[in-house]
Amino acid sequence: MLHGCTSSLADFAAGARMNDVADTEGFLVVYPQQPSTAHQNKC
Repeated sequence: MLHGCTSSLADFAAGARMNDVADTEGFLVVYPQQPSTAHQNKC
């Protein structure tokens, strides 16, 4: 799952609710994240 430039990882995970689906269906969700110093627009 990739979140947009202005959303936080936690906000995206809560809004997408993929963690709930993953728990029900037995799979993992990966949310890649980089430090804000890696990109000035936080993308």
